[in-house]
This record gives sequence, structure tokens and C-alpha cells, in this order.
Amino acid sequence: MGNGMSEKNDLKFKNIVFSTEKQVEDRFRFSKKVISYVIYLIIFIAMIYFIFISSVFKIKNINVENVKSVEIEDYVNMTLRGKNILFMLPGKYLQELTKEFPVLEEARIVRGLPSTIRVILDEREQKFIWCSAKKCYEVDNNGYIFEETSNATKEVILRDLSNVKVNQLEQVASKQFIRFFVSALERIQETGIIVTEAQIEQTTFKIDFVTKEGWKIIMDTSSALENQIFALKQVVEKNKADIKEYVDVRVEGVAFVK
Repeated sequence: MGNGMSEKNDLKFKNIVFSTEKQVEDRFRFSKKVISYVIYLIIFIAMIYFIFISSVFKIKNINVENVKSVEIEDYVNMTLRGKNILFMLPGKYLQELTKEFPVLEEARIVRGLPSTIRVILDEREQKFIWCSAKKCYEVDNNGYIFEETSNATKEVILRDLSNVKVNQLEQVASKQFIRFFVSALERIQETGIIVTEAQIEQTTFKIDFVTKEGWKIIMDTSSALENQIFALKQVVEKNKADIKEYVDVRVEGVAFVK
């Protein structure tokens, strides 16, 4: 009987020991998971801080290239400095920039991590002055109006006698017309004729060059310039005294003088 009691006590002891070891093991595993979660959380918070809050990815260096206007350069520096280089939207920013400054024909951004931006700009080149409805505008080589101007007395302007109102970035002439207009103006002046202004009305296929003497040279912008210049020279050399109002050289091989 004494042996029976001893065996029961041994079993209880063994159960107690086994149970205690299991509890210790469970607690150890639980603590390990908590530590892992804490480490991951710390890493996540550190990444958020590093990317969004720290100054590492804030734009500090801005290089503005090919810009002539100090105003544009100052605007770019003011609006980009301090922004997060990773989350700025180049397309949206450039759209806003060209809307603010219509003189810009092209613009692009190159990001240099972690904090440098290159803004490469191309300004429109003025080809001539377009005047309509008592206002004058600069027109680029693609025929787009990009800026209103009051300085329209130092060069030969193109006046729209129809007085159609125009807006910025509106195309008022084709590339073909611009090439003809610029070339014709140069060739006419090479003959010694001084042109004060050019005129169109309703269509750009017909253009009048007003001379210093008051008479006009009427040309067809869709026809060959060389033939019209040749006819003009012939009339000026032989019949200049007969010109009172105009010389019309639009028909090849014929010049109408009035």
C-alpha cells in the first residue's frame, strides 16, 4: 500500500513538471512573435519617416536650362523647392507651367535622386507680329499666338483686316503661309522696295504687301514665290511709273497693274 501511494505521488509530480514545462514554452513563443511585430513596425515607421517626412527626398537643387526669362526661372525655383521629388507629378507641373507662361513651347523634367531636378525649357521664337481687332501679338514659327505685344512699330506687321479676335496659343497661320510670308518679305526688300506692312482679309491665300509709296503688291501664298517675284521685278523695272494702286502677280506669266 505504501508502494501504491508512492506511485501516485510520482505520477502527480510528473504531471506537474510536464505542465510547467509546456507553459514556459508557450510564453517564450508568444514573446518571440511580439518582438517580431515590434521590429517590423519600427522598420515601417522608419521608412515612412525617411520617405515622407525627412529632408532626404525634398528638392534642394534646381537647374533651369535654356530659359531667357528671369521671371520663369524664379517661378520654377519658388514652386519646386522643398517638394518631395518622389511624389511630384512632372506632367501636371509642366502643364501648369506652360499655362502660366505661354511663351514656353516645350518643357521637360529630369529627376536626379535624391534631391536634384533639371527643368529643360524651350521658349517660342517670334517669327512675325500679327495684328487684329486693335491688338498685336507675337506669333511663333508654327503659327501660334503666344504673347500680346505693344512693340509693333519696329518691324513689318501682318494685319488682319477682318479684325477677328484671337486668343493665346491659337493657331492663326500654317507653316506654309509663314514660310511664304517671311521669304516674300525678304525677296521684295531685296529689290529695293520698302514694305511698311502686310495685309490679309478672310483668307491667308491672298496677301497684300503695302509699300512705302502707298501701292500694294498682291500675291498668292499657295503659288510659287519665284514666279511672282520675277513678275514683280519686270513690272518695277519697266512700268513703275504706271503703278498707282497695286501690282497683282498672282497669275503666272501675267502682271496686273493699276
